[in-house]
Amino acid sequence: RKCTGCLECEICDLDPNKVCDNCGKCIEIESDYAEIEIESIEEILKECKELNVQNIVAVGYDFSSSIRAIELAKKHEMIYAACSLQPEEILKNQNSLQEFEKLIENPNCVAIGEIGLDYHWDVTFKSEQQEALREQMRWAEQYNLPVMIHSRDATEDTLNILREFPSVKGV
Repeated sequence: RKCTGCLECEICDLDPNKVCDNCGKCIEIESDYAEIEIESIEEILKECKELNVQNIVAVGYDFSSSIRAIELAKKHEMIYAACSLQPEEILKNQNSLQEFEKLIENPNCVAIGEIGLDYHWDVTFKSEQQEALREQMRWAEQYNLPVMIHSRDATEDTLNILREFPSVKGV
C-alpha cells in the first residue's frame, strides 16, 4: 500500500491499518477542508492524527476555496494546499484566472487540482473549460507541480489535452 505522504507514492485511504510501505505515513486528500469552519479544524486534525494521518491536502475548487486551502496550510503544519478552478467554476472565475497563478506560486501549494473537463451538466462552454485546463496544465509544467484530474463525460478531450503536457505528473 502506498500514499503521497512521501510525495512519491499513490494515495491510501484513512484506514489506520493501511499505511505507505515506502514512508510509513498516511495522507488524506479532501476538498471539504477548504470549507470547514475554523472552530472544527482542531478537532478534525486531532482525529486525523489518531488515525495516523500524517498530512492532509486541502483542495480548493475555485478562487476563494483555493485561498482558504492556502490559509489552512499556512496555519497547520500537517495541511498542504492544492489549488484549482474546477470545470464547473470556470465561467464564474474567468476574471481571476491570472490572479490564480499567484496562489500556485505559494510554497504551501503542492498540487494543482482538481482540474479537467466536465461535459455532464453543461456543454455550452467546452472551449472555455479546455482553455482553462490547458492554462492550469501549463502552470503545472512551469512550477513542476502534479495535477489531480476531474473528467466527466469528456474522456477523449481530457486525454488529448493531457497528452499535450507529457512532463506533467498526476497525484
